[in-house]
Amino acid sequence: GSVSNLVAGTYLLRWTLSGGACGSVSDDVILVVGTGTGGGTMSGSATVCSGPNVGTLTITGFSGTVLRWESASDPGFLTNMINHNNPTSSFTYFNLTSTRFYRAVVDGGGSCGTYFVGTGIITVVGPAANVTAGGSQTICESEASLTGSAPINGGSSTWTYVLGPEASGNIIIAQNSPTAGQAQVAGINAVGNYLFRYTVDYGPCGVRTSDVLITRRPTVNAGVATANPA
Repeated sequence: GSVSNLVAGTYLLRWTLSGGACGSVSDDVILVVGTGTGGGTMSGSATVCSGPNVGTLTITGFSGTVLRWESASDPGFLTNMINHNNPTSSFTYFNLTSTRFYRAVVDGGGSCGTYFVGTGIITVVGPAANVTAGGSQTICESEASLTGSAPINGGSSTWTYVLGPEASGNIIIAQNSPTAGQAQVAGINAVGNYLFRYTVDYGPCGVRTSDVLITRRPTVNAGVATANPA
């Protein structure tokens, strides 16, 4: 025979064979119905700076018992896979220097076997690197080229006008790309010193800045040569 529509729990089933006038015999069996495999979510995925870092991943909404956690360098858990003896619903990571993927291994109970809950991703960036805005310049025209050091380790760069004789609304900065350090500046019309700041944002690793001075000199106009009177 068979049974169906059972919910999770423990059942005592009795099998009985009736022999009519000769009586009957029976036997009992205990059936444990697990909660099934699947379910559960993981929270705590984050982007951290390489080196000193710490954080916690947590699983909720699962059914069963946590056996362990696993981590790897790839989402398929094939590269640099590590079994972590941590039979709890939370896992604390620290001092990561490369991106890692995490999942929890849960025993669903009964004959339902084990299943995975996750995946959590801890993306590691950086570390932050020092930047340079290039050397000081002296120009005689209203335009200049800015050349900062190219961002590395996932940094994103911007150029800003800090101070000078020209109103900020008149200075136009056209940056090639946030992943490159080059930019073109226009509107440097008034004579004097201009300060520009190069900033690279490394996210959780912080911000690095460097300044460059541009000196605007008067434009030299070519004179008209005239002959001396005889």
